Amino acid sequence: MPLAGAQELGILCVDPEGRVLNCEEKPLHPAAMAGAPERALASMGVWLFDPHVLEEMLDRLGEGRPSRTRRSGG
Repeated sequence: MPLAGAQELGILCVDPEGRVLNCEEKPLHPAAMAGAPERALASMGVWLFDPHVLEEMLDRLGEGRPSRTRRSGG
């Protein structure tokens, strides 16, 4: 999105492989995208519907093991 309006959203900083390095919610001075100094990488929100999946992923990340997602029955 244009850098001029990026203060209204969450702004992501990513590495060359697309991994998120940082996320700021409504920053006063949003970071520009690499290679696009007039634009910012914006996020409108992240939704998670099963807290058990998040807990499992965080546990596995803390232990240095790859995470796997689990599907909920409902």
